[in-house]
Amino acid sequence: MRRCGNHEIINWIKSQQTGKCQFINDIPKTNLYCYKYENIRDRFPQYKKGIDRYSQQIQENFVKKDCLI
Repeated sequence: MRRCGNHEIINWIKSQQTGKCQFINDIPKTNLYCYKYENIRDRFPQYKKGIDRYSQQIQENFVKKDCLI
């Protein structure tokens, strides 16, 4: 697999942000919050807070972010 530097650029953009920044990469479904919810629920059930947060965002109760990449 070849790298072209995209992650370095994303990390640079994130470092320029002063508030909460979230980078979401390679989401196969149209609802990224549904994907993140299912991934955390199935693979990391110990992260209850993350599961609850993404569950709320599926229902369009979004968590405020200063930057979403």
